[in-house]
Amino acid sequence: MLYLFGDESRNPGTDNTFCIGFLITKDSKPHIQKIRELREKYNYYNEIKYSNGNYSQLLIAIDLIDYFFNSSGLNFKIIVKDKKYFDVSFYNNNRYGAKPEDLAYVCSYKELTKSISPQKFGEEEKFCLIDQKPQTASGILTDFVIKNDSSVVVFEQKGSSDIANSGNFEGYSEMIQFTDLITGIIGGLCSEKSGKCQNVYKKRFLINLGVKEKELASIYTAKKNFYYPSFADAKVNVWYWKPQ
Repeated sequence: MLYLFGDESRNPGTDNTFCIGFLITKDSKPHIQKIRELREKYNYYNEIKYSNGNYSQLLIAIDLIDYFFNSSGLNFKIIVKDKKYFDVSFYNNNRYGAKPEDLAYVCSYKELTKSISPQKFGEEEKFCLIDQKPQTASGILTDFVIKNDSSVVVFEQKGSSDIANSGNFEGYSEMIQFTDLITGIIGGLCSEKSGKCQNVYKKRFLINLGVKEKELASIYTAKKNFYYPSFADAKVNVWYWKPQ
C-alpha cells in the first residue's frame, strides 16, 4: 500500500498561485515516531504549521526538513497552479452546484492523486488522507477522486489537529502537519517575486536542495517542472501545471 498525505497552500482564484502537495510513503509508522521524538526533544506539542512560522516551532520544523531529506522512505509531489494559466471561472455553473474555487480544489486533488503511480514504488494501491476542509465541495471530493483513479482504495479527509486518547495528535494528523510544512515552503518559493529568500524554512529547504539563493529565481520562477535529485528518482517533484 502506498500512503499519500495531502494538504494545500493558498487559495484558487484569489492568490497568484495555488498548490496541493502529497507526502508519499510506504510506511508512515517510523515517520510518526520520529515526529513524536522531535516533539519530546524540543518540548513542542502544538500544531506544526507553515503559516505559524514562529520561534517556538523553529527548531522542530528545521529538524523535520532535515529528516525529510535524509529519509529514504519519504517522497513529495506538489502541483502548482498559476493564475496565468488557471482560471477558476472555468468551473462556473457546474453540475455539482459547487463554488468554482471549491471545484477547482477538487479537480486539482484528482489530477495530483492520479499522477502518482503506486507501481513506481512497488505497490498496487493508494491510501490517501488529506486535511479536512469546510468547502462546499468536500462532500463530492472522495467520490470524485476514487471514480477517476482505480488504484485509490481509500480517500478520506481527516483533521490535522485530531487528538488521540493518549493526548497526542493522531498519527495521520502528525503526517498531515508534516505535509503542511513542506507544501507551505514550496508554495512560498513558487510565489517568490525575486531571488531573495527571507523565510528561514525556505532557506533551509534550499540548503538541503543544494540551491543557492541567487538560483532561486531561475528554478522556482521559470514556471517549469522541477525534480530533485533527478527526473528518474524524484524525492521532490514540483509539477508546474499548464493547460494541455
